[in-house]
Amino acid sequence: METKIIEIRDEGTRIIALGLKFRGLNEWEKDALFCAGYGATDDDREWYVVLMPLNGGVETARCDPYGWPGRTMHEAHKWLRDERGAWDSLPFSGAVLDVQYLLGETDAPKTSELRR
Repeated sequence: METKIIEIRDEGTRIIALGLKFRGLNEWEKDALFCAGYGATDDDREWYVVLMPLNGGVETARCDPYGWPGRTMHEAHKWLRDERGAWDSLPFSGAVLDVQYLLGETDAPKTSELRR
């Protein structure tokens, strides 16, 4: 499985989230995910992005971008799932995903305020 820690930004908002794609699976993992309803083939599973805010365990992981309350996680998740190559465009853990920029509300994306 492929994971990334993503800094999701919006107006007055910063959410650190764990993202997961079902890639590089062994045969047991493929069978288990098929049994859990995540598709029979690698192409079927490529569509899914699981996203979970890292906030002390009080939020749940979701694979449906339409299940989030509010716009920040919804728009970030929808972009990661629906835009071709979006997941791969985040080159590493710690990449910033700026919702205002994605929606065309600002001319430049925000950068991280966290120390590197």
